Amino acid sequence: MERSIDDYKDNAVFEMTSHYYLCQLSGESAAQHLDEYELEENYTPKWVNPREAIKQNNLVKKQHRNRKWIHRENYVLEEALKIMSNNNTFCLS
Repeated sequence: MERSIDDYKDNAVFEMTSHYYLCQLSGESAAQHLDEYELEENYTPKWVNPREAIKQNNLVKKQHRNRKWIHRENYVLEEALKIMSNNNTFCLS
């Protein structure tokens, strides 16, 4: 759970609960259903291993220090790596 002063509304608190799941892919894909801001940012999926995601997030963090979400995402990726390293059914390549 994340809670902070809202960056966009005066006298407001931003609160978000994030849920994360470890899963295995079936090989099937489906159409994206993006939010408006995701469309504006041209979000596209790219499959990378967790270590590469952390590396890329750290590059973005250096360029854009106000991206608070990077700290959260890297924390979750590090925790996922710990779980995955203890479970042979997940691939860390």
